[in-house]
Amino acid sequence: MPGTHIAVATDEDLKQAISPAIALCYRYWTGKRALCGPGRLPGREHLDPVEMVRFLAHVVLFDVVRNGSYYRFRHRLTGTHFAEIFGRDVTGLYIEQTGSLETFEAIYRRFTTIVDDKAPAYGISPSPVRDRDFLEYEHLTLPLATDGQTVDLLFGVRCVLQYRRRPFEAIAVSS
Repeated sequence: MPGTHIAVATDEDLKQAISPAIALCYRYWTGKRALCGPGRLPGREHLDPVEMVRFLAHVVLFDVVRNGSYYRFRHRLTGTHFAEIFGRDVTGLYIEQTGSLETFEAIYRRFTTIVDDKAPAYGISPSPVRDRDFLEYEHLTLPLATDGQTVDLLFGVRCVLQYRRRPFEAIAVSS
């Protein structure tokens, strides 16, 4: 459903995923997590781009910057497919600097929940860019922790879904 965000617990939850990159990324992350031991998260050091070749173009990484009692999230890496969603490269920008149509509050709440709960999130959202508002994108975001406990990076994939047709707008013609 557009605009929905659900916590992802198992492969069963991902049966609704449309893009194969979502399931591939989730299985990759769960495999890395299993190697870390009970209650521990994988870190950036566990990721290998060679192992992610089938979904690498869709990969995104966000730095989690702790700033007192709140977080900031910076685009650390954006796969080439992500530029299709934004229409430009947003690497290095904080989420509030990207000019996204998806509200900062919604993205911030979703990312903060992932960090605090150490749990993945999946959803489908409208394109974050005004002139691409006819697109939707599917997203999976997963927590990473260098020390296995404190989430310091978000990892996931973003996938543009098929174009939706814009509603026909009647054009008044004067004679």
